[in-house]
Amino acid sequence: MKSLRPKGTSSTRDPVHTLEKTDSKVDVKVAKDVTEVEELGANFTQIQGDIQDLGARLASLEIGYEGLREELVALINNSISTSMNNAIEVGKETVQAIMKEEIGDLKCEVTLVKWAMANGHAAVQATSTMEIPRPKCLKGSMNARELGNFLWSLEQYFKALGIRDENTKVKTAPLYLSDVDMLWWRRTQCDISKGTCVMF
Repeated sequence: MKSLRPKGTSSTRDPVHTLEKTDSKVDVKVAKDVTEVEELGANFTQIQGDIQDLGARLASLEIGYEGLREELVALINNSISTSMNNAIEVGKETVQAIMKEEIGDLKCEVTLVKWAMANGHAAVQATSTMEIPRPKCLKGSMNARELGNFLWSLEQYFKALGIRDENTKVKTAPLYLSDVDMLWWRRTQCDISKGTCVMF
Protein backbone atom coordinates (compact mmCIF):
# COMPACT_ATOMS: atom_id res chain seq x y z
CA MET A 1 0.00 0.00 0.00
CA LYS A 2 1.15 3.34 -0.86
CA SER A 3 1.64 5.99 1.78
CA LEU A 4 -0.30 9.18 1.58
CA ARG A 5 2.40 11.15 3.21
CA PRO A 6 4.15 13.78 1.21
CA LYS A 7 7.63 13.06 0.07
CA GLY A 8 10.40 14.22 2.28
CA THR A 9 8.56 13.79 5.53
CA SER A 10 9.49 11.26 8.03
CA SER A 11 7.08 8.68 9.10
CA THR A 12 8.13 8.92 12.63
CA ARG A 13 6.81 11.80 14.59
CA ASP A 14 7.72 13.09 17.90
CA PRO A 15 4.56 12.63 19.95
CA VAL A 16 5.52 15.20 22.57
CA HIS A 17 6.39 17.72 20.00
CA THR A 18 3.13 17.10 18.23
CA LEU A 19 1.22 17.31 21.47
CA GLU A 20 2.91 20.57 22.43
CA LYS A 21 2.24 21.97 19.04
CA THR A 22 -1.41 21.02 19.26
CA ASP A 23 -1.60 22.24 22.81
CA SER A 24 -0.20 25.62 21.88
CA LYS A 25 -2.66 25.90 19.00
CA VAL A 26 -5.51 25.09 21.37
CA ASP A 27 -4.23 27.65 23.88
CA VAL A 28 -4.09 30.30 21.19
CA LYS A 29 -7.54 29.34 20.02
CA VAL A 30 -8.95 29.35 23.56
CA ALA A 31 -7.30 32.69 24.31
CA LYS A 32 -8.74 34.09 21.11
CA ASP A 33 -12.18 32.71 21.95
CA VAL A 34 -11.96 34.08 25.52
CA THR A 35 -11.06 37.51 24.13
CA GLU A 36 -13.97 37.37 21.73
CA VAL A 37 -16.34 36.29 24.52
CA GLU A 38 -15.08 39.14 26.72
CA GLU A 39 -15.58 41.57 23.84
CA LEU A 40 -19.08 40.17 23.27
CA GLY A 41 -19.78 40.54 26.99
CA ALA A 42 -18.57 44.14 26.91
CA ASN A 43 -20.64 44.81 23.80
CA PHE A 44 -23.68 43.19 25.44
CA THR A 45 -23.20 45.34 28.54
CA GLN A 46 -22.89 48.42 26.34
CA ILE A 47 -26.03 47.43 24.41
CA GLN A 48 -27.89 46.95 27.70
CA GLY A 49 -26.76 50.42 28.78
CA ASP A 50 -27.84 51.85 25.42
CA ILE A 51 -31.24 50.15 25.75
CA GLN A 52 -31.67 51.57 29.26
CA ASP A 53 -30.61 54.99 27.97
CA LEU A 54 -33.12 54.71 25.11
CA GLY A 55 -35.81 53.66 27.60
CA ALA A 56 -35.05 56.72 29.74
CA ARG A 57 -35.11 58.96 26.66
CA LEU A 58 -38.40 57.39 25.53
CA ALA A 59 -39.91 58.00 28.97
CA SER A 60 -38.64 61.59 28.83
CA LEU A 61 -40.10 62.00 25.34
CA GLU A 62 -43.44 60.60 26.50
CA ILE A 63 -43.48 63.08 29.39
CA GLY A 64 -42.46 65.87 27.00
CA TYR A 65 -45.09 64.74 24.49
CA GLU A 66 -47.78 64.73 27.17
CA GLY A 67 -46.74 68.22 28.29
CA LEU A 68 -46.63 69.41 24.67
CA ARG A 69 -50.06 67.90 24.00
CA GLU A 70 -51.51 69.68 27.04
CA GLU A 71 -49.93 72.97 25.95
CA LEU A 72 -51.27 72.49 22.41
CA VAL A 73 -54.78 71.73 23.68
CA ALA A 74 -54.65 74.79 25.95
CA LEU A 75 -53.39 76.94 23.06
CA ILE A 76 -56.15 75.67 20.73
CA ASN A 77 -58.82 76.24 23.40
CA ASN A 78 -57.46 79.73 24.05
CA SER A 79 -57.42 80.47 20.32
CA ILE A 80 -61.00 79.24 19.90
CA SER A 81 -62.12 81.26 22.92
CA THR A 82 -60.38 84.38 21.60
CA SER A 83 -61.89 83.90 18.14
CA MET A 84 -65.37 83.45 19.58
CA ASN A 85 -64.98 86.53 21.79
CA ASN A 86 -63.76 88.54 18.80
CA ALA A 87 -66.69 87.32 16.69
CA ILE A 88 -69.15 88.19 19.48
CA GLU A 89 -67.56 91.65 19.85
CA VAL A 90 -67.75 92.27 16.09
CA GLY A 91 -71.38 91.09 16.14
CA LYS A 92 -72.19 93.45 19.00
CA GLU A 93 -70.51 96.36 17.22
CA THR A 94 -72.38 95.56 14.01
CA VAL A 95 -75.73 95.35 15.81
CA GLN A 96 -74.98 98.59 17.67
CA ALA A 97 -74.07 100.34 14.41
CA ILE A 98 -77.26 99.11 12.74
CA MET A 99 -79.36 100.12 15.74
CA LYS A 100 -77.75 103.57 15.86
CA GLU A 101 -78.51 104.02 12.18
CA GLU A 102 -82.11 102.85 12.66
CA ILE A 103 -82.56 105.12 15.69
CA GLY A 104 -81.13 108.03 13.71
CA ASP A 105 -83.57 107.32 10.87
CA LEU A 106 -86.47 107.09 13.32
CA LYS A 107 -85.45 110.38 14.96
CA CYS A 108 -85.41 112.04 11.53
CA GLU A 109 -88.84 110.63 10.73
CA VAL A 110 -90.24 111.76 14.10
CA THR A 111 -88.79 115.23 13.53
CA LEU A 112 -90.38 115.37 10.07
CA VAL A 113 -93.74 114.22 11.43
CA LYS A 114 -93.57 116.83 14.22
CA TRP A 115 -92.68 119.52 11.71
CA ALA A 116 -95.49 118.44 9.40
CA MET A 117 -97.98 118.40 12.28
CA ALA A 118 -96.85 121.84 13.44
CA ASN A 119 -97.17 123.27 9.94
CA GLY A 120 -100.43 121.47 9.17
CA HIS A 121 -98.99 119.41 6.33
CA ALA A 122 -99.82 116.08 7.89
CA ALA A 123 -101.82 113.80 5.72
CA VAL A 124 -105.43 113.74 6.78
CA GLN A 125 -107.22 110.44 6.62
CA ALA A 126 -110.95 110.31 6.90
CA THR A 127 -111.99 108.22 9.86
CA SER A 128 -115.28 107.30 8.30
CA THR A 129 -116.82 107.00 4.87
CA MET A 130 -119.59 109.41 5.79
CA GLU A 131 -120.01 112.24 3.29
CA ILE A 132 -119.36 115.67 4.76
CA PRO A 133 -121.78 118.35 3.51
CA ARG A 134 -120.11 121.37 1.94
CA PRO A 135 -120.96 124.84 3.24
CA LYS A 136 -123.23 126.98 1.08
CA CYS A 137 -121.60 129.77 -0.89
CA LEU A 138 -121.69 133.34 0.41
CA LYS A 139 -123.41 135.47 -2.22
CA GLY A 140 -122.28 138.97 -1.41
CA SER A 141 -124.70 139.51 1.45
CA MET A 142 -123.56 142.03 4.03
CA ASN A 143 -125.96 140.64 6.61
CA ALA A 144 -124.00 139.89 9.81
CA ARG A 145 -126.14 136.87 10.60
CA GLU A 146 -125.59 135.27 7.18
CA LEU A 147 -121.86 136.03 7.34
CA GLY A 148 -121.64 134.50 10.85
CA ASN A 149 -123.53 131.38 9.72
CA PHE A 150 -121.25 131.04 6.67
CA LEU A 151 -118.09 131.33 8.78
CA TRP A 152 -119.45 128.84 11.36
CA SER A 153 -120.42 126.26 8.68
CA LEU A 154 -117.01 126.70 7.01
CA GLU A 155 -115.25 126.12 10.38
CA GLN A 156 -117.35 122.98 11.00
CA TYR A 157 -116.50 121.73 7.52
CA PHE A 158 -112.76 122.18 8.17
CA LYS A 159 -113.07 120.36 11.52
CA ALA A 160 -114.87 117.45 9.87
CA LEU A 161 -112.11 117.20 7.24
CA GLY A 162 -109.43 117.43 9.93
CA ILE A 163 -107.89 120.64 8.53
CA ARG A 164 -106.24 122.55 11.37
CA ASP A 165 -103.70 124.66 9.49
CA GLU A 166 -104.75 128.28 9.10
CA ASN A 167 -102.95 128.67 5.74
CA THR A 168 -104.89 125.73 4.32
CA LYS A 169 -108.14 127.18 5.65
CA VAL A 170 -107.40 130.59 4.08
CA LYS A 171 -106.58 128.97 0.74
CA THR A 172 -109.72 126.78 0.80
CA ALA A 173 -112.30 129.35 2.00
CA PRO A 174 -112.35 131.47 -1.22
CA LEU A 175 -113.68 128.44 -3.10
CA TYR A 176 -117.00 129.02 -1.33
CA LEU A 177 -117.29 132.69 -2.28
CA SER A 178 -119.34 133.80 -5.25
CA ASP A 179 -120.20 136.87 -7.22
CA VAL A 180 -119.09 140.12 -5.54
CA ASP A 181 -117.29 138.35 -2.69
CA MET A 182 -115.17 136.37 -5.14
CA LEU A 183 -114.30 139.54 -7.03
CA TRP A 184 -113.32 141.30 -3.78
CA TRP A 185 -111.13 138.36 -2.75
CA ARG A 186 -109.42 138.30 -6.15
CA ARG A 187 -108.60 142.00 -5.98
CA THR A 188 -107.32 141.62 -2.39
CA GLN A 189 -105.04 138.73 -3.46
CA CYS A 190 -103.54 140.90 -6.22
CA ASP A 191 -102.93 143.71 -3.74
CA ILE A 192 -101.31 141.27 -1.29
CA SER A 193 -98.99 139.92 -4.01
CA LYS A 194 -97.99 143.50 -4.95
CA GLY A 195 -97.48 144.35 -1.29
CA THR A 196 -100.03 147.17 -1.22
CA CYS A 197 -102.46 145.33 1.09
CA VAL A 198 -101.68 143.43 4.27
CA MET A 199 -104.13 140.97 5.79
CA PHE A 200 -104.56 141.24 9.53
